[in-house]
Amino acid sequence: MSQLTNTDKKTRPIKVINSSKKLVNGNLVAKVEIQNSSVHPIRFNYKFDWLDESGSLDSSSSSWKKSSINGNQIISISDIDPRGTATEFRVLFKGI
Repeated sequence: MSQLTNTDKKTRPIKVINSSKKLVNGNLVAKVEIQNSSVHPIRFNYKFDWLDESGSLDSSSSSWKKSSINGNQIISISDIDPRGTATEFRVLFKGI
């Protein structure tokens, strides 16, 4: 994973523990394991941006999805590159 972007204070306690990517039928599948380092639950939106070989943002980046994570909880989020042109990804978070 090339980048993790927390776009506000509400999501700052979200930490990436592990990330992986693999090709499935020619499309990049990204999986990120995150942990809430706070004791308080966090409601947030996230999305995956897909980057091509040159590091440019692919116009097919995913839409924002809603999620929540309890204090100290670990969850996995994942997405698939819809066009099959991505070689890398980044995850963006913003609080609700």
